[in-house]
Amino acid sequence: MNKVILMGRLTRDAEIRYSQGESATAIARFSLAVDRRFRRDGDDQNTDFINCVAFGRTAEFLERFGRKGTKFVLEGRIQTGSYTNKDRCPRRPAGRSCPLRRGACPAHRP
Repeated sequence: MNKVILMGRLTRDAEIRYSQGESATAIARFSLAVDRRFRRDGDDQNTDFINCVAFGRTAEFLERFGRKGTKFVLEGRIQTGSYTNKDRCPRRPAGRSCPLRRGACPAHRP
């Protein structure tokens, strides 16, 4: 099973674009700052910055409400991968991708 639930704040406004074709689909890209729950003795609070992608109605929701600093609870799946660039060199994106299809709702409304 590949399921993740994240709660954190947007690090920047969500970037929205629409796919081409007859039925254009909204695609939102954003980054979520998620605080780690536990600390080790003497350590500072750690934060993970997770790159996310949302599609369809969730992306449209983020277009409307996804502003820097807004707290969200998100449900989705983790997906990693690699690709070959135009020079035929294999590349692996840094960070994690969290494609979200539904379940995005604000945990805190400004």
